[in-house]
Amino acid sequence: MERKIIGRLEGEQMRQFESQVGWEDHLLPTIKEQFGEQHPYTRLIQDHQGIDPDDAYSTVPYEKGSALLMYLEQQLGDSVAFEQFLARYINKFSGTSVITSDWKDFLYESFPQKKSVLDAVNWQNWFYDVGVPQSKPVYDGRLLREAVALAHRWMEANESDLGTFSGAEFKSLSSPLQMKVLDTIRSVCCCS
Repeated sequence: MERKIIGRLEGEQMRQFESQVGWEDHLLPTIKEQFGEQHPYTRLIQDHQGIDPDDAYSTVPYEKGSALLMYLEQQLGDSVAFEQFLARYINKFSGTSVITSDWKDFLYESFPQKKSVLDAVNWQNWFYDVGVPQSKPVYDGRLLREAVALAHRWMEANESDLGTFSGAEFKSLSSPLQMKVLDTIRSVCCCS
């Protein structure tokens, strides 16, 4: 939902950027480096019985859930209708405790004409399987590519090129894009 709001406030490209960064910079490293791909804490729906929930705390539920919502929106092929579904869902279930089957039933009820599309979703994989989901949303990577390209121009510049750089291009970027430029430089410079 947060990224749908970002899309409304800052444009669809920024929503796409935030979602792709969430997948690549948060979900994948958490699964592959923090827990390992076979760890039960990499499930979207986790069983916390008998464990300290603080041990399971990570970005996995947020990022997998966000990716699932974007994936569903793309599979259903109607972002306006999907946004209306989300609004109806919030209105109907606000202030109540909801389990996954309630959410899924409401999704199916909201898109009866798209039952075959929803039936084709690998719910087991998204909800209960460990590791990275087998399918993922298709991201518009333009803003991400721009930020990474700027970082690489800075890193690959010769000393004689430095006079051609000004801070204007960097300053014109939104904070999330500026962070991506700096993170890219840091990851290359610190890990090379």
